[in-house]
Amino acid sequence: MARKTCGNIRGTVYPIRNRFFGETITVSGLVTGGDLLEQLRGRDLGERLLLPSSMLRAGEDVFLDDVTVEQVEATDFLRMGGRCRRVMTMPGRSSYQAMRYSGQFQLDRSAAELVRMEAVVPVLFYGKPGDLVRIQRSDWDRNGSWRVVEASVQADEAGGRTRLELAVPDVVI
Repeated sequence: MARKTCGNIRGTVYPIRNRFFGETITVSGLVTGGDLLEQLRGRDLGERLLLPSSMLRAGEDVFLDDVTVEQVEATDFLRMGGRCRRVMTMPGRSSYQAMRYSGQFQLDRSAAELVRMEAVVPVLFYGKPGDLVRIQRSDWDRNGSWRVVEASVQADEAGGRTRLELAVPDVVI
């Protein structure tokens, strides 16, 4: 069904042995970031690495061994031979979350992630990727929360300004 809806989808499944807790442990919720880093090194992971959300601590981007999702995505990992650019966690298949596996949901999410906005604000402030900002103007229909994708500040004799590239609030950064 996904191939019919989305076209040519390709992926590779790599087994991960649980060396942290012992190889007899075979549930995804106990796989650590260290095991991922070690065992995926040198493999062609493409642009995205899909992981079940059960691998992370509840409500955090941290594995049980204190390795962060950011570390798995980091350039150090790339230098070590990894090729992952972005980690995406997939929710468990229960109740409401089960619908997230539908082809239409994935198509809708992909379309939403393409929505971007650039804002140049005539003040200096610190905004880092992942931060939420609220845009409120009376003369347009894009009001609301936006997620910072990229930020830069500039200062010259005319004053300071901050440039933000923004995406929808639930985009994965």
